[in-house]
Amino acid sequence: MSTQAVTRRHPQTGETVWHNHTQVFHQSAAVGEYRRIFALRPSLRNWLVLQLSRVLVAWNRATRTADEQAMHCTHADGSEIADSDMERVRDAIWKNLVILPWRRGDVVAIDNFAVAHGRLPYSGPRQIAVCWA
Repeated sequence: MSTQAVTRRHPQTGETVWHNHTQVFHQSAAVGEYRRIFALRPSLRNWLVLQLSRVLVAWNRATRTADEQAMHCTHADGSEIADSDMERVRDAIWKNLVILPWRRGDVVAIDNFAVAHGRLPYSGPRQIAVCWA
């Protein structure tokens, strides 16, 4: 088990910023995210993914302890972070979500310390090249 800080200092501005993956790696993440994705873009595919995530999370919780989960976040003392607390974190993220539709030739540069980022399910061809600096 490793412990990571919830916030870090931005390397240029010195601001304290949220800089962790709790909302991604907590065992409630998949269900919480796919529920929101389905609400935003209702489709049979998104509904099926939501249901599958519910079943898999329930299975993991029933058959493994938190320590046995490959990717699961807890408080620094090892105690569980309540799903309801993670829902509040996801609520804040989704409340501030900006969706940018991609068009051919678009280039996006992201300051990992300034913004969270992700991608919603999409259809059609897309090629994405990523560079980390």
